[in-house]
Amino acid sequence: MGAAIACFLLAGCDGGLSTQEAIVRCDQERTSKATVTDESYQECLTCYEECGDDCKALDTSPETYTCED
Repeated sequence: MGAAIACFLLAGCDGGLSTQEAIVRCDQERTSKATVTDESYQECLTCYEECGDDCKALDTSPETYTCED
């Protein structure tokens, strides 16, 4: 949820991905990173649905996602 808020406050994002496209991206994230928890997976989905290609992983543990400026 925080990623969506950051998206609107920081970047004025638009052009989010469809739910199916977000699932594909976040499944790739989960497969490639051990730090993607169930909670961060949901954050990933929200970020990609709201921000599209502007969504970026912050390489934290657990993983967090935000819109790129």
